[in-house]
Order: sequence, then C-alpha cells, then structure tokens
Amino acid sequence: MKRLADFEAERTRLLAAEGIRSIIGNFATGGPDLGMWQHFLPAMQAAKEYNGWLGLHEYSAPTIYHLSTRDNQGRYPGISPEDTGWLTLRYRQVYNQILKPADLAIPLVFTELGVDGLVTDRPGPPEARGWQDFQGYWRDNGYGLWGPGAYIEQLVWFDEAMRQDSYVLGGCIFSLAGSDGWQSYDILGPAAAVLQQYLSVHTPA
Repeated sequence: MKRLADFEAERTRLLAAEGIRSIIGNFATGGPDLGMWQHFLPAMQAAKEYNGWLGLHEYSAPTIYHLSTRDNQGRYPGISPEDTGWLTLRYRQVYNQILKPADLAIPLVFTELGVDGLVTDRPGPPEARGWQDFQGYWRDNGYGLWGPGAYIEQLVWFDEAMRQDSYVLGGCIFSLAGSDGWQSYDILGPAAAVLQQYLSVHTPA
C-alpha cells in the first residue's frame, strides 16, 4: 500500500503539471482493509493538494443492502447518515474513522457501483453475477415482483445515501450497454427507463 500511495501521489503531481485532475484509488468493493488506509494517506494528501478525487467501487449482493446496517430490513429499509456497511456504505467508515480526522475528506466518486454476485460469502443463487441474475431471488424474498423496478429501488437507496454526504460527487452504475460477458449487469432497457424517470424528478443538488 505504501508503494501504491507513492505511485498515486507522483501520478497525481505529473498529471497536475499538465492541467489534468486525478482520481486516485479506485479500490474494489470490500477493500482495502481499514488498517491499510493509513499507508495510503500520502496519496490522499497529494490529491487534496492538486484538487483530485478519491475513486471507490461499492457493490453488494444479493441486494445492495447486504452487510450494511440496513441488511435484512426488507424492501424499503431507509437510510440515515449514521448507517455504514462492509461492502456498500463502507466508504462512510473510511471517511469517518480515517480521512476526516486526518483532514483528508476529499471529494469522492464511485467509479463503479451496483449489485454484483462476484462478492464472496453471500446468500442467493451461487452462480449469479449481475443484477439480472437476482430477479428471481428478489421476487421470492419480498424485494419486488418486477426485476428492473426492484433494482432501481435499490440504486435509489444508494443515491439517497450519497446525497447525505456532502463530500460525495456521484457514482457510475455498472453498466449501461455492457460488453460481452457483462450482459447480466446491463441496465439498458426497462431499468434505464425507470432510472431516467427517477432522475428527471430527483435532480442533482
């Protein structure tokens, strides 16, 4: 992690010299271990100095709530600024426990987010990958009879969490028009139409 921090700090400086802002980190969901973040602070300092951002991936499965403090609370579990998690909402532990005390709460972008069956030690269908593979699980467990709507409801929950934290700039759902091998993650079609309707009403602050 120390070597990565040195690399990211230098990359941030070199890009800044060319007038380019950096997104550092882009760590996978569930990582790194919270104890490793102290070794990454030099990169955070460089990003702060050169007006950069932190990038993270946050996924969970079989629902986006899994391993958060709102897990097992049903279809509309609500969200408060005090909620955290180990996959989704993990970012709040990082910021509250490590980055804010170090005065390094730089802007955050979720460069990937959603439901991903590749997370380990989870319930649900074992071979499932993207959200489309969980539609039957959601139907059978009270998360909505129509898969596209059930997924957007879960993304709305994460959107509400992001809106509660002023340092969060936004997030990128994986994926739209997914390439070969990633079709089960694709929201193109009915899910995107529901998302568009939601965003037309809930515009960015």
